[in-house]
Amino acid sequence: EILKSRYDAIVDFMIYESDEFKKRSEQLLNASGQYIFVSSSRVYADSKKTITEESPRLLDVIGDKEYLRTDEYALAKAREENVLFFSKQRNWTIIRPYITYNVERLQLGGIEKDVWLYRALHGRSIPLPQNIALHQTTMTYGGDVALAIVKLIGNPKALREVFHLTGNEHMTWSEILDIYLEVMASECGIRPKVYTPENSIRICEIMGNKYQIEYDRLYDRVFDNSKLCSVCGDDLRFMPMKDGLSMC
Repeated sequence: EILKSRYDAIVDFMIYESDEFKKRSEQLLNASGQYIFVSSSRVYADSKKTITEESPRLLDVIGDKEYLRTDEYALAKAREENVLFFSKQRNWTIIRPYITYNVERLQLGGIEKDVWLYRALHGRSIPLPQNIALHQTTMTYGGDVALAIVKLIGNPKALREVFHLTGNEHMTWSEILDIYLEVMASECGIRPKVYTPENSIRICEIMGNKYQIEYDRLYDRVFDNSKLCSVCGDDLRFMPMKDGLSMC
């Protein structure tokens, strides 16, 4: 019913199964002057170089047949991108946010604040496995991501293009934990203990996020956002990670 109308733009944050998206993609494209598909920078494979939009995707290079038989988030998003790549229509834009944070969502490795912060405030340890702690990651403030999306809406340079929506700053998960601990010490007067198992296996079993850890959090995620900045203009700014995380 909604798609019987036509819109200047649709920004689609929905999470689909691959087959589900394939069935409705043409309807979404037909209903909008510009269809902005929210994918994810989790689609990228491991990279020893700074990640650009042309960097290899997991779907295209991974050899794990068991994983490829799933429609896990990173694979589903890449398969849905392919639907748009092969579409005859040209009114799409693909955006790939990575870890976007605000006061409602603050991640630590593969754990949301509803777990790690709750534990900290209730006298329990904060878990951060050693095999995640030293990897580089990029976290981008939600307000900055929203502004970038606004600048892509109605932008002719964005049509039939892919952009990751990230800052270009990065730090290790251990450094991010230090920011959280520093704020808790200054604001709450507490210094939680940190639980640092050698690997993530047991925590993955509990959290149910094996593939997120294995095919993302155990990679260094460092991005070149120059393509996004060149299309969105000079006034696109990204809050420094330490400032933003401390504020939130």
